[in-house]
Amino acid sequence: EDVSRRLSRAANAERLWPNARRAAALLARFPWVRGVLVTGGLSKNSVAPDDDVDFLLLVESGHVWTTKSLLQLFRKSLPAAYRELFCTNYLLSVGALALERRNMYTAIELVTAVPLYGPGPCQQLLDDNTWVRDLVPGVDWFSTRAAHARVLPPSNGRRTLERLLDSD
Repeated sequence: EDVSRRLSRAANAERLWPNARRAAALLARFPWVRGVLVTGGLSKNSVAPDDDVDFLLLVESGHVWTTKSLLQLFRKSLPAAYRELFCTNYLLSVGALALERRNMYTAIELVTAVPLYGPGPCQQLLDDNTWVRDLVPGVDWFSTRAAHARVLPPSNGRRTLERLLDSD
């Protein structure tokens, strides 16, 4: 039964990945977002049929709370069926990527995260948390994933909105 459960969860993940990639592309266009990574069950290719998509966003220094507020407003404006595609569980400032919680759970979440946008900041996240190598040997493949993350898409709207909101 464990094998069939695992296969079912992997099939659910395969169906969810295209939507997660589209959601990540949209999140990458938000002001001050510099990196987008998928975390949680989807990053491990193990999800139930009704699971959400969890994201870790790397945000320009000084703009984490403004970005979080914008994302909450955006998510609340979506129809219920789409809200679960935009669970931004973690937002980190690119100026403070060293994680304080240094335990096995955090290490596994970090090394299984799938970088989709912002290769430089995504790689910096691992570089600033070398302690994970002590808990999870052989995490060099994260660097390969980060290198294949897409460059953030250009957005004229982003620059205009950043100028309007740059007062915080």
